[in-house]
Amino acid sequence: MTKGKCISALAVIVLTLGGCASHMEDGNHEHGNSMSMSDRSVDPMIQRQRDLEAAALGIADEVIWSFKHGEGETFTRSWGRGRWLLMEAYNASSREYSIHCVDVVKGRAKWILVVGEHPLSRAPRIGKGTIAFLTQKDGGMVVVNARTGGRMFHKRTRVGVVPASDAISRSDTIYVSNDISGRMAALAASDGLKGWDFRPVGTCRSAPVLTSGLSRQLLVFGTDSGKLYGLDAKAYDEVAPSSASWVKDLNGPVTADISFAMIGEGDNSRGLVIAPCQDGWLYGVEPATGRSRWVLRTNKPFMSDVQVMNGHVFARNADRFFCLNVASGERAWWAESARGMSEFEKSQLFPAPEGFELADRALAANGDRVYLLDGANMVLRCDAKTGEIKAERQLSDFDFFVSNEATENLVVATKDGYIMALK
Repeated sequence: MTKGKCISALAVIVLTLGGCASHMEDGNHEHGNSMSMSDRSVDPMIQRQRDLEAAALGIADEVIWSFKHGEGETFTRSWGRGRWLLMEAYNASSREYSIHCVDVVKGRAKWILVVGEHPLSRAPRIGKGTIAFLTQKDGGMVVVNARTGGRMFHKRTRVGVVPASDAISRSDTIYVSNDISGRMAALAASDGLKGWDFRPVGTCRSAPVLTSGLSRQLLVFGTDSGKLYGLDAKAYDEVAPSSASWVKDLNGPVTADISFAMIGEGDNSRGLVIAPCQDGWLYGVEPATGRSRWVLRTNKPFMSDVQVMNGHVFARNADRFFCLNVASGERAWWAESARGMSEFEKSQLFPAPEGFELADRALAANGDRVYLLDGANMVLRCDAKTGEIKAERQLSDFDFFVSNEATENLVVATKDGYIMALK
């Protein structure tokens, strides 16, 4: 794209986002290669965008798309959710919080939702067709159409439960754990009232998942009593499930968000539930039966969320970072210290972490390279087959590093609304 077209596109973005429009499908704001030299005749916003691109190109090879978003707002948090990037922003003039949805595949803003004077109390989860946002202090809930951001329901007072977990949703039903009773509750998306609830052993304190993509829709969640449940995902106005479809006993509490992924293609595709546990094991579970497909046994508890990218599972326990084959659960990468060990020694001994094992989470992956985050803003580029670190860069100009499971691109953003994807 030429310099003139880039400036015109940015001007359109600023004018469009300066209004109060909610739906933002129109316009694709792709950006070509960046320019690093300063030019006093260039608008300061464009110059900052160029400088950010130049900094990010120290670790990546090419800018896929890049744009400025959210005029007059400060972004406070971000969440990668499939092909959507959800970002919370605060407007000091209106004293209101809003949620911005960005399509990381096409590189454009989708919609903006104003949620009011309170920030979110829980991380938003994109369900089957809807998203439920839970807000702080007032205990309220906003339910929107996931594709358009159209508001379906907004309750500014406490909903029917005190949430102990994030909320996941499917069409007209919201599922969330009740911190008072410990029950898993099904709420009506239209008014937030409780339909049915189910009493597990213990309380679900991490995000439940829906087995979307499978013929049988299950709600899967773990508890702080070391149980993993598969529950028929009935609508809020149906008869409450009398028992779980299956219950799996773990050796400790589920300590972070469980993940659900579809693996394989076509008739060979199948689902997999991945549960991090206090016992130091990472469980790969068959969603239809609750039986283990594979288990990674380590010496420290898993305390953080899991990413599934390009046929691999990336997870961190309290000591080190792991890369596994998603189908078999076998470790795909080994640190240099383990290269000469026998298979028994590899599975039983855990020397001091080194290299990629010091990373915190995965950001993006393709067949050649994997981007990892080490600390607040150190990005590592690793060989996708071995985990060997090929390059590293301190991207201190960026505030948000997105775990992007939808594309192979590294997605980064700033508090003042510059968002870009690189490969």
